[in-house]
Amino acid sequence: MFLTRNFLKLHYYDGNTWHKLDSYVNYYGNFIIADNLTENEINSNNSFAIFIPVDYRQRWNLVKTYTWNKLNRVRFFDRNIGYIVGETSTFFLTLDGGNSWIQRSFGKEISLNDIAFADSLVYFVGGQGLVYKGRIGDTLMTQVSLGAMDNFKQIGFYNNGRYGFIRGDSLFYYTVDGGNTWDRLNSFVKGETEIIGIDTFITAVDTTLVFWSVSTGDIKSISIGQVVYKIKTFQDGKFIVAVSGDSIYVIKSDVVVARALQNPRAKVNDIKIIDTLKIFLACDEGVMFYSRDGGRSWHLQPVGTKKDIYSIDFVDSLNGWATGVFGLVLSTNVGGVVKVYDRPIAEIPVEFKLYQNYPNPFNSSTKVAFELPYESHIKIEVYDVLGRKIKTLVEGYKPAGLYYVNFNADDLPSGVYFYALKAEGKIFTRKMVLIK
Repeated sequence: MFLTRNFLKLHYYDGNTWHKLDSYVNYYGNFIIADNLTENEINSNNSFAIFIPVDYRQRWNLVKTYTWNKLNRVRFFDRNIGYIVGETSTFFLTLDGGNSWIQRSFGKEISLNDIAFADSLVYFVGGQGLVYKGRIGDTLMTQVSLGAMDNFKQIGFYNNGRYGFIRGDSLFYYTVDGGNTWDRLNSFVKGETEIIGIDTFITAVDTTLVFWSVSTGDIKSISIGQVVYKIKTFQDGKFIVAVSGDSIYVIKSDVVVARALQNPRAKVNDIKIIDTLKIFLACDEGVMFYSRDGGRSWHLQPVGTKKDIYSIDFVDSLNGWATGVFGLVLSTNVGGVVKVYDRPIAEIPVEFKLYQNYPNPFNSSTKVAFELPYESHIKIEVYDVLGRKIKTLVEGYKPAGLYYVNFNADDLPSGVYFYALKAEGKIFTRKMVLIK
């Protein structure tokens, strides 16, 4: 499962008293899933209940928009001024922090896809080569012609809007004068792109993050190992969140420091990095995830909808907005996070690892350590020299992290034994020696 541990605890009543179980439960829409229950706990005579902390309550509020259009992007310039763009060239403007919204349309059956701010200007881009610009806080927008009919998906600026880019399905434009002129790049930039400096970009190219510039070409690259379809940068590219088909990666200073297993039903549509610890993911089917530890663990946040969420933005640590299909707009002024009751999170490994037991040789007991880079179903078994299984030390789903398990060999004779970690189709084996 995607979630490591959650904020709900399961209790059961045996007719006399309530018992709190060690099992954590995960919340998926209308389903509560519990793990590691024993046969004694699963008894037809027992009554089960979810004890919900006082802090567990809806943190996102539904905002009425009176539109059925898909709303592709929300971006706030400051605490008061924000924009939303979507289908049928529709856009919304708020001047009072979202208390009220002004709705406008350019009268075209074309989708607006992205928003960016450049100094005192706001830009929209969309299908069929649509580019609009206007003064921030104004509904009067002017169309910018680039002479192309491409589906423009992204626009971004750097250095107060002086340097910027527009990326489409097949074309890439850049500016060095705040958008007064746009030059077309001869080569095709296919993947999701972020501008991180003066003439410096990051683009997801298949399984690699490529750092490049218009003037010098490729600068360096980081191999992820899986095809990346969504990226977001922070601190001029020193902190990156990258999403592949089944994993979420966090890269700090060119090093992958965390990897979490992606929920297969939750395609990530937008990423908001508040700081190097707090990150939000806006996903399909009303799924929103939050990390408080720089992407090492992720927690599902209740938002009160099953609609696809396409965009998310925060103006500070408390005030945030999200948009999606069928005119969906959500807002929060309390941070959007249910308090996570969780153990402290250690540094998450980047690969599976089985350590040598200690002590070794050992007399009657020894300790085995292993690391998991993401939540996995694992099994650790002990074998004799003939390959016969002696004991199973651990079996089941475990969150990412470093673990220790004790092996007691009081009932075994002296000799050589092997122990194996089986996880995600991989097997790691080591040898240990028992001396009595």
